[in-house]
Amino acid sequence: KEAATQELLTAKGYPNSMVSMSEDSVDVAVNAEELTDVDRAKIEDVVQRKTGVSMQNIVISTYHD
Repeated sequence: KEAATQELLTAKGYPNSMVSMSEDSVDVAVNAEELTDVDRAKIEDVVQRKTGVSMQNIVISTYHD
């Protein structure tokens, strides 16, 4: 699920994203300086569809190379 989520995030325009899953939560690190509300909504939608984890258990952070 982690790899499939990362692939879909790359396809949606978020390359080099990292996804880490635990039993009931998902951490996502996106290579970006900042994310808009629209970006966050897109990422949450992808993660929720691919993993089945509810939005309140998805943590999105950014990093920059």
